[in-house]
Amino acid sequence: MTQNIPETESDLWRKQIGDLLKSGKYVLERDGWTMFEAEHFIEAGFPKDFIEPLVETETSDGTWKGSYWKDENKGIIAHGKMQEAARKIADNNDGKMPDDWLELVPREIRDPFLEVYIPELKGVNYLRFLRALEKLFGVKSESYFGRGSQAGGIIKVIQEKLQY
Repeated sequence: MTQNIPETESDLWRKQIGDLLKSGKYVLERDGWTMFEAEHFIEAGFPKDFIEPLVETETSDGTWKGSYWKDENKGIIAHGKMQEAARKIADNNDGKMPDDWLELVPREIRDPFLEVYIPELKGVNYLRFLRALEKLFGVKSESYFGRGSQAGGIIKVIQEKLQY
């Protein structure tokens, strides 16, 4: 007599996600930075209960690399001009930035910056998503410098585990 043992949610996720990845309907990307809306993954076939806990709000830090931009080309130009304006403000205040420094930035510099700068994003960071898959499949990639290299390492061990 065989006993029907119910599968755990993680077992179901492993099967569903493993089948999805092996089918080629979703291809893992070597991406360590992009924030996607949860729907990106759910519509692709990932279980909603697996994706929703990965949703987080990330805040731009004002640096070029640590910020989100609506248009990266316009953003790099606007960021450079904003840095230059901020340096001038600091120089005029004995090296200190006044609390209202943004109001002191000329409008022709501030407005283009604010048009492309995204202060915060809510979604699923792709590297966090890959790390969740790494944990789900019980694999561990080597340590790498750089988010893209980390993503690539995780993809490699997942593909090896699933043999695709």
